[in-house]
Amino acid sequence: MAQSSNDVIPSSIRLSVLLTLPILIDELEKTGASFHAKAEKYESVIKTGRTHLEDAVPIRFGQVFDGYAASIEKASSG
Repeated sequence: MAQSSNDVIPSSIRLSVLLTLPILIDELEKTGASFHAKAEKYESVIKTGRTHLEDAVPIRFGQVFDGYAASIEKASSG
């Protein structure tokens, strides 16, 4: 009853994150695996690369999905 909201709120947020973090990491791993599968599926499809709204070197959709997968893996590994 005598707890300050400056103590309670940050502590409850940290506890909530700790309790849900394993579920989030599991879902991120599944999403990364899905992007890797899409990368393999679309490896041969060429698309126009874009940089600052200008045409750039063509890239494959597989490379795009591999980039997404790498970003998710990096973020979820800490």
